[in-house]
Amino acid sequence: MDCSNLDYQDNSFDTVVDTFGLQASYDFKQQYEEMKRVCKKGGKILILEIGESLWKSTNYKIIKNAPKEFVERGQHLYRNWDRLILNDPSVKVIKNKRKINGRLYYYELVKL
Repeated sequence: MDCSNLDYQDNSFDTVVDTFGLQASYDFKQQYEEMKRVCKKGGKILILEIGESLWKSTNYKIIKNAPKEFVERGQHLYRNWDRLILNDPSVKVIKNKRKINGRLYYYELVKL
């Protein structure tokens, strides 16, 4: 199934979970919109992704290997997911954590 065009009706699920799916998507913004579309109002959206680090030296290594990661695995490992999610007015952020040098992003959202 194409995650950018899910075969589910609007407001179908109480909880939507994404584990490392956005980083492997060609259209991560559309995939994120689909997650919100199929989640019921007041439902939870749980997201776990790998992305940009809090440390510049780590980011340098990530950028250096980015073409290889993309070609071999189809992953975009250098995104700052906070830019997409924390400024989204259609969700309320319940939890927002970053671990492992800030590279592991965890969000618990409620759809408004």
